[in-house]
Amino acid sequence: MAADIEALLCPWLTAKTLYIAAAELPPGFPGEEEPITPMTLVTEIGGPGQRVPGLDRCDVHIESFGPDRETARALAELTRDLVMYQLPAELFDDGKTTFSKVETTSKPSRLPYGGGVYRYLAAYYMTVHSRA
Repeated sequence: MAADIEALLCPWLTAKTLYIAAAELPPGFPGEEEPITPMTLVTEIGGPGQRVPGLDRCDVHIESFGPDRETARALAELTRDLVMYQLPAELFDDGKTTFSKVETTSKPSRLPYGGGVYRYLAAYYMTVHSRA
């Protein structure tokens, strides 16, 4: 069975960045909170669907949100560094899952969001190996 990429990445990114990383935005985001707390949204959007057991290639979008442009951009760049340079060395699921290769397919770029929220989106192509 293929690994749940969002379930693996969200707690890992939360621990590494000290900001919430989630697979869904909280209800009512951004809400009335001023300024918003920086956070990361992780979404697996597909991939080529490998037919080799234990091997998965997936496209992952990571959005970084912040109360200002500088904060959102800094979180996006920190996340990119972590995903590119630390993620491939990590073991998940008691050593059964690893990200063997991570490529940036779209560097962090600012996208409009509105409501006093700034957002950067980056896309990655990840190769994941899982043992049952």
